Amino acid sequence: MKLKHMKKENGQAMVEFALVLPILLLVFAGIIDFGWIFHNQLVANNASREAARYVAIHYYVDLNSDEAARLKSNEIIVDYVGSSFSGISVSITKSPDDTITGEKVRVHFTGNVKVLTPLLDTILGSDVFPLEAECTMRVEK
Repeated sequence: MKLKHMKKENGQAMVEFALVLPILLLVFAGIIDFGWIFHNQLVANNASREAARYVAIHYYVDLNSDEAARLKSNEIIVDYVGSSFSGISVSITKSPDDTITGEKVRVHFTGNVKVLTPLLDTILGSDVFPLEAECTMRVEK
């Protein structure tokens, strides 16, 4: 027996895709932004570690002052992170000599990274995301 009135489903897939597409775009934008920010957090951590290592090794040999150490560490961090960060701020703190662990130098780095997709831009209300990194090392004498 043949049915005379067959139901037509010509545009069904297109309608379903139109309903799912915004959700897929939100997921992809979130993945891209999360990966970008996570990558830049790793870069910031490595940059502060490299700067703290340089300052800890060269503090008494080349630098001799907190201001010279801050300028050199700022230069190292800017070279390391490149142009992906803006508003870079570096602070150096040298702790007093401890009988057990010795003097320590702490490099604290803050900067802003530009977000890639407009999704996070609308959530944050800004097109930059602030990142911080910090590293402490013992000063070599």
